[in-house]
Order: sequence, then C-alpha cells, then structure tokens
Amino acid sequence: MRRWLVILLLLAAAPILAAEDPREASARRAHLYMTAQQGQAMSEQEAAAAEARLAEHPDDLETRHKLLGYFKTHPGPDTVERKGAQILWFIRNQPEDPILATAYADLVMPTDQETWDVARVAWEEQIEAQPKNARVMVNAAKMAMRKDRDMVTNLLLRARELEPDNPEWARRLAGVYEFRTFYEGRLSDHKLAYGAWQDVYKLVGEEERLRMLPKIAMIALNATAYDEARGWADKAMASVEVLSPRNLHGEAVYAANNVYGRLALRAGDIEAAKKFLLASAKTPGSIKLNNYGPNLRLAHLLALEGERETVIQFLNACAGFWKTGHDQIDEWIGVLKDGDNPDFGGNLKI
Repeated sequence: MRRWLVILLLLAAAPILAAEDPREASARRAHLYMTAQQGQAMSEQEAAAAEARLAEHPDDLETRHKLLGYFKTHPGPDTVERKGAQILWFIRNQPEDPILATAYADLVMPTDQETWDVARVAWEEQIEAQPKNARVMVNAAKMAMRKDRDMVTNLLLRARELEPDNPEWARRLAGVYEFRTFYEGRLSDHKLAYGAWQDVYKLVGEEERLRMLPKIAMIALNATAYDEARGWADKAMASVEVLSPRNLHGEAVYAANNVYGRLALRAGDIEAAKKFLLASAKTPGSIKLNNYGPNLRLAHLLALEGERETVIQFLNACAGFWKTGHDQIDEWIGVLKDGDNPDFGGNLKI
C-alpha cells in the first residue's frame, strides 16, 4: 500500500491543466479540489439531495464534483454504484473534465470492476469519436492506471504524438514508465523511464529543471548510463546553492551522494561509498524523504559487503528527517545488529 502511495505521489506531479496560462490553471485546479473537498464533508442526506438535484440539472458539474468528493471518503457497498454512475456520466458527457485525471475518479479493483468494464467501452467510444483530442487520451489513461498498463502507455504515447510540446503529457508518460520500474524492474523499463524524463526536462522551465535533477540522476544510474548519471548528480549538487535559501535542496543532497556512492562501489572503492552514504543523510529532508523515507539501495549494497556499522550510523541519521519511519528504522537496525541484512522492501526502489 505504501508503495502505491509513493507511485501516485510521483504521478500526481503533473498539473491538471498544463496548456493554460499557469496562473489560470492554478486557480482552476484549486477551485476543483476545493469543490471536491466540500463534497467530502457532506452528510449522506446532503449527498442524496445533490443526486436528486441532478435529475433536473444534469449539467451541474460543480455538484457532480462534490459528489465524487463525497464518494471518495465514503466508500462502501451502498456507494459503489452511485459513484460509478457519476464517473460514467463524465466519460460520456464531459470526457475532458479535469476531475477524471484526479484520485476522485479512481476505480479500485475489484470493488469497481463493473464500472470499469462499462467505462472501458465508453472510453473506447470517446477515443474513436475524438482521435485527435489529447486530453481525452490522458483522462482515459489515468482511469486505466491500476487495470491495464499497456492501455495506459499506448494512450499517453498518442497524446505525446498529438501534442509533442505539451510537458504535461510528457510528464505523465515518464511517470508511467517509472511506475513500471517499481513492478517490473527490467533494465528496458529503466531506460524508457530515463529517456522519457529527459524529454520532460527539455520541455519545462528552469525552476522545474532544477527540481528534476535528483530524480534524473537516480534514474540514469538505474538505466546503467553511468557517466551521464555522474553528470546529472554534479548538476544536482550545483543546484543546492540555488535551492537552499528556500530549503528545497534536500532531494539534491540525498540523491547526488547516493549516485556518487553507488558509482564508487561499482568501481570497488568501498571506503568512498561509505563516506557518500553518510553524506547523503546530511539532508534537511523533503516531502518525499520525510513521508516515505530514503532510497536504500546503496545502504543495502554496503550491508551486503559487511559494512553494517556504517549502515546503522546512516539509518540513525535518517531518523532526523524521516520522523514517521522510526519504528521501521529501529527494526532494520535490530536486524543489522544481529549480524543479518534487513529486507528494505519498497525503499530499495523509491
């Protein structure tokens, strides 16, 4: 479950309305979420009354947004069909609506299987009717995310072909390739993810490029583009001076030192790898690091080399920013002190 949350966090990085003026898109996005959140606070009686109003005013999108907010926080056998009815209405009548690209319109298997079966046909009809509408492709891809990965990839590739200069579609496709690396772990997937994130890098502004550097450095390393990974890590470290006044440099410090450490270990320099591992923990943290913890691939590799004391020291330092991970850290340290190597689970990949 935690890995799902990380992945969805990564994929949610794409803005809902990238083609608009950024300020206008931000305002619309804020209004959409505010409306859905209002629905989360509704009572069952208020939700039923809202559904009744739609019989007379079927095009009241704000009410439908509120209902999807309500259904998200009130899951259960009695709301599955009602939630499905709202999602299907949007697909058939407003397939470009941004709510379809959010978690409020998620279909969770197997609970929503019946809705998915009908929704897939409805999306196929919309795609056939609007073969040049990139937003329709992307909304359909979002809904298929947990069910049909091939469908997702194909739809996003079509969106990229239709609007090659739109960074949102590039970002979503890169996120899907990265998603596949979590589950497949194949080198080919890492290479696809690396190429896709490089495409994003070329399309976005300077500020976003700076924040992308840690991610691209790690992805390049996993794709075995070793020289390029070092170059990206160098750029990430150089970004610290720019980002640190706003306390946005935590990812750069962590990722760059991890890349350096894994490259050192690959070259047989264990002492250098240990130093880089400890240096990586001297980060102020970030949203991702603070909530989901660090990538522990380098720590794992050093533990396999017998460097358990260094890994323990590193994990203790990570407790400084990973407040929610103290129990997990204590468990791993206990295993290391017993002379074994812990299973770092999803933290080997995040």
